Amino acid sequence: MEEDRLFVRAMAQACQDPGSWQSLNPIRATLSSLAPKRLAPICARLVRLLPNHPYWRELHMVALAGQGQAERAVDVFLRSRTLKARRQIPAPLLRALANISEPEMRRFIQLVLSRLDEELPAELLLITQALAGKLHAAEAVSQLDVALLEHELPESWELRRYKITGSKPGSNKGVFRARFRTMIQYADQGQWQDAVSAAPDEDYTTLVRECAQLPVRPEEAVAPVSLSDELVLHGANRREGIVLVFGGLNGAFRLPDSIMGRFYQALDLQVLYLTDSQDLFHLNGLRSVASDLDGTLIGLRELLEAHSPGRPVYTLGNSAAGFPALVYGARLGAVRSLSFSPFATVDLRVSNALKDFRGRAYFARVCERVNVADLEIGSVLSRAQPGFEAHVYAPEGPCEDQRHAAYLESYEAVKLHWLTGYSKHDSVARAAARQGMMQLLSSTFSHQHLGASNDERQRVLS
Repeated sequence: MEEDRLFVRAMAQACQDPGSWQSLNPIRATLSSLAPKRLAPICARLVRLLPNHPYWRELHMVALAGQGQAERAVDVFLRSRTLKARRQIPAPLLRALANISEPEMRRFIQLVLSRLDEELPAELLLITQALAGKLHAAEAVSQLDVALLEHELPESWELRRYKITGSKPGSNKGVFRARFRTMIQYADQGQWQDAVSAAPDEDYTTLVRECAQLPVRPEEAVAPVSLSDELVLHGANRREGIVLVFGGLNGAFRLPDSIMGRFYQALDLQVLYLTDSQDLFHLNGLRSVASDLDGTLIGLRELLEAHSPGRPVYTLGNSAAGFPALVYGARLGAVRSLSFSPFATVDLRVSNALKDFRGRAYFARVCERVNVADLEIGSVLSRAQPGFEAHVYAPEGPCEDQRHAAYLESYEAVKLHWLTGYSKHDSVARAAARQGMMQLLSSTFSHQHLGASNDERQRVLS
């Protein structure tokens, strides 16, 4: 259209004056509301005329994606960007995402996910993650979140990522993440001195040093029993009980078996690792066992009787896996459940009341697939066997984890262990550093442990 060409020329002239850029914000907002078919040619001309203004390239990509040209959209964006670019994503750009239809969103997301082995810019990953969040595509959000861990994001991006996926905003965590990954790599290779040196903070240093001092029996060399893609059994010949360890986001526990497994072996505990291929916090059951949660619980009872007959059952979860560890523990007749910084609900209304807005895409997806009312914590605990205890370690300082723990505190079966003077999410490392991981696990995963009442208001002292 002639008026579009005239607009592009006027826009290009105005952008030559750096002082005029802010005054163009209303026009940018108007552009972002255009249908993709009209927006694409406008942005294509602006990209040619204004090669130093990356905003138009991003908007051009969104417009092409909205037309169903996902591959061209990504390629155009990548050709016109430097991979080290660091900018704030403008609000008009995010508004433009609303003009992409659901089928085109899915096509674009799948294309980006198929190219995650490339060195993609953080801008592209975040834009794609925003689209996945709109679709409640939890698996896609999870994969993109992992890819974004390699990027040191500005604070404004961290905040946007927090609203979409639940990753906490704040100071730059790039160094911590890099050291944590290096620590795990050394631990996996059995290079304990190097693992201790690479630990990202004092808590992990203390924990890994304790782990390195544990003796390892020859049994550790025996391959684990793979019962399915979702169930793996370690230490089949151990006699003191069995611990069901639940994977959280991305199917992972915060600490790998190379570290935690040495403690389980020292305690002579079998370990059954559970991974939910549906990415629904295990709350819709495990597909390799049954089609729903009730059927999965029946199947797990039969499995436990076959592989660990007559032995006490325990459950363990960290962060997002803490809630399913509590649910399964109560429903399977476990003696105790142990969780670190768990959430207390999957009901979005309750989460909102607790002022916890993490992981909206994940929670929305869970709520679409499971009966949330049946997973209310009071209902869950009412079905536990007499004497069941849920041991929860959580920061006492103000944060989302503290509010979830306080929500659980009124239930008699819940035994809270408050981490005083602490307000971060890494409760597992902090609790282990203060109490000792061996002492912590042995005091919980022992059928002779009598527990403690909530009246004692247990504290893990600094």
